[in-house]
Amino acid sequence: MTGSLLAGLEIASSDIDFIVYGNSWFTARDIIKHKKEQKNPITEISDDMWIDIYKKRKPDITFDEFLVHEIRKGNRGMVGILILTFFMSGTGGYRTMHARKRPGRNDH
Repeated sequence: MTGSLLAGLEIASSDIDFIVYGNSWFTARDIIKHKKEQKNPITEISDDMWIDIYKKRKPDITFDEFLVHEIRKGNRGMVGILILTFFMSGTGGYRTMHARKRPGRNDH
């Protein structure tokens, strides 16, 4: 998980953000699609919630353009009042916020 949960800044209404590595993202997206079709436990995001997401993001595109782009990705759904979002990380793995030593560099 990532987002506010990772940083310890979550509140009761915080969304749930997952990072899925490599091609497993497509499997996760397909599972979300299937569960949304069943409407249990994951449902489509409501129109009001999409408007809230748009306002929070403040993109430089119209709401309609934003909605088409976001729905096309198929990586979001809702469980009750919580939003689920799956983010893809490349096959190289997720880069953490922590600095790592690079091979061959001297620390002085």
